Amino acid sequence: MHPRFTPVARSLHASVASLTAASGLVGLVGLAACSGNDGALDFPASAPPVAPMTDGGATANEPDATTASDAAPPPPSAPDASAPDATRDAAPPPSCPASIDARWSCDGTDRVRCVDNSVRRIHCDFGCNAPTAGDDATCGCGANSAFRVWNCLPDGNLYDCPGSIYVAQSCGGRGCSAQPMGVDDRCNPQPGNLQAVLTRLGGECGTYSPGTSCGLALKDFVTGEVAAYRGDAWHVSASSAKALWVAAALYDTSIASVQPFASPIFTTSDNSAAGKVIDLLSSPDRVNTFLWNDVAAPDSGFCHWSYDKTREATSCPATANGDNFFTANDTNLFLSALFQRTLLGDAASRALLGWMQLSPRTGYGGWLGTQLPSAARATMHHKAGWLPPSSVPGYSVSNEIGIVEVPGGHAYAVSILMSGGTDYDGHQLPTMEYASCVLYHAVASDVPDPFAACHHP
Repeated sequence: MHPRFTPVARSLHASVASLTAASGLVGLVGLAACSGNDGALDFPASAPPVAPMTDGGATANEPDATTASDAAPPPPSAPDASAPDATRDAAPPPSCPASIDARWSCDGTDRVRCVDNSVRRIHCDFGCNAPTAGDDATCGCGANSAFRVWNCLPDGNLYDCPGSIYVAQSCGGRGCSAQPMGVDDRCNPQPGNLQAVLTRLGGECGTYSPGTSCGLALKDFVTGEVAAYRGDAWHVSASSAKALWVAAALYDTSIASVQPFASPIFTTSDNSAAGKVIDLLSSPDRVNTFLWNDVAAPDSGFCHWSYDKTREATSCPATANGDNFFTANDTNLFLSALFQRTLLGDAASRALLGWMQLSPRTGYGGWLGTQLPSAARATMHHKAGWLPPSSVPGYSVSNEIGIVEVPGGHAYAVSILMSGGTDYDGHQLPTMEYASCVLYHAVASDVPDPFAACHHP
């Protein structure tokens, strides 16, 4: 675990926010995702010289900007730019009052917004802060302003306060447990077998890829079961964060504004297109407030993106020494909100899920699908990220975040984050493929032993 920002003493306060949560998550803050450098370099401040390289059978001009020979076919139903989307200048849905639109605003001590013709309301125990230019209204932190990691409060849920924004995460009635000072508290384990699978898989990570550290998270959308292994440990986000930046632009603008950049971002992880998506926002700092305030992912952060021009966030947390970063738990919060339409609404969610099917199905940049059955591989929604040490000395990063649909309607969100190691291509990447395979069969329950059904290095 990591002391995010700076470790501080915990303090408990009996008065806590009333939660209006979907799928066990409370959207009091936005997800902070940063791309370290995989389809796009997050560092150094200027783009490196373009030097063609061959890696894993795919040709790439940059660490993460890959052109896979087995790139995904067009999604079954391509996003429709003409479909109604929750743009900020659209007329309020008929079932919502005219004073409430798609952005969070204050209604007394509540935050309110209109999504898919329905008013969503979250009570703020310590008051609602009026929106500023380019941002939504936020819940204030009150007496809990010193929180810098997840804190377990007496109501059995978790709370945090990144950037003076109060964030809450429901533990679904299971309660939570305190951890050592400076370490995120956590929800109590959930009944089921997935946690045992992730715990074993996490232990195997360093065995099959020596020196590699893994962060794993999974949510089964049918059973509601959630499991993680080092889910709160931060990882350089590389280009997996581009999916989060696209979501921020969809939230703040429209499908039509984002669509010109979607194909290059998801098919070849284009760095310039990713920068243009960030430019749709009011400022680079908006990435962080979206992550913390709208996605409720306080363990993530955006710092900079320097392709074509410099984009620096003044709110960059010091957690990853200036690199963009996220955690497996945070990315799974984002994926869950995306799939369950609680973040973007139906039209924009369908658009992003469709674009995420443009990413490679197998091989380089498609590790999530390499060992999956063909039906699941064809329909998965994902974004990989990679920083191979051969092109970015000092880094050895590979990430996969995605939603996999088991035939028959059994879907799950999965985040597999890997850092370090002594053999990137020969061990780390194959271990990621193996992990994805094991998790698929654990959810599908289609084989006696999910570990025996998959290939590892």
